[in-house]
Amino acid sequence: MGFAGLLVFMVGVIVFWSFSLPELRETINLNKIGKKVEGKVIGFDARMSKSTSNRNNASPSTMSYYTKVSFVDGIGNERVFVSKSGLSDPPYAVGDKVVVLYDSDNPQNARIDSFWDNWFASVFLIVFSLIFGVVGGRMSFHQLRKIFTRMKLIQNGNKISCTVTKIVINSLVRINKKNPFVIWCVFQDQATGKTYEFRSDDICSNPKEYIKVGGKIDVYLDGSNYENYFVDISFLPKKIINTFVSTN
Repeated sequence: MGFAGLLVFMVGVIVFWSFSLPELRETINLNKIGKKVEGKVIGFDARMSKSTSNRNNASPSTMSYYTKVSFVDGIGNERVFVSKSGLSDPPYAVGDKVVVLYDSDNPQNARIDSFWDNWFASVFLIVFSLIFGVVGGRMSFHQLRKIFTRMKLIQNGNKISCTVTKIVINSLVRINKKNPFVIWCVFQDQATGKTYEFRSDDICSNPKEYIKVGGKIDVYLDGSNYENYFVDISFLPKKIINTFVSTN
């Protein structure tokens, strides 16, 4: 999960630049230069979509209704368009009068002048991209801070040799139907007689081929602060440690 934060952040950026920003610009421009005329609801475009919430049974289908509207443009031509946003229930009745906002230079660029049809797509896409951007940005910042902290520990920290006590599966984490492994080790402070326990990052595959219980492993401390540490698993092959990188 080392690049998960960056990936989520990039999804947010891509959605914003590719979809949110163009949609917002189009909406603002249409509201600035568009003309308003009266239109009439002439029907609905019913579209079936499938829910992915149930993985075991057949996905239930849901119907969405997109409003079909006709209006007459500035030169007397009748135009018909279908709203961009669909609802589970028809928002209008056939024959209802609605206000249409359209571009006189491109009459096919038309929409119902309501919040739902005019602004909802822009707002939804912006919120969607912001959520991904903020969550991904925080994850990336946390991971980068952790990487720099570890670099500082390796460069300036206090290295101690610890004894491996167990190599176990981390049942709390599961990615792609797979649980990672963790290495637990202990160190006894000769000055105080206290024993401290340390936990490695998550490891993709079982590392028992490369380190055994009872073996030694290096741990870097922030001075004598046993709470701020880093268990060095860099001796393991990259194919074992690449998939899982703890963000705790």
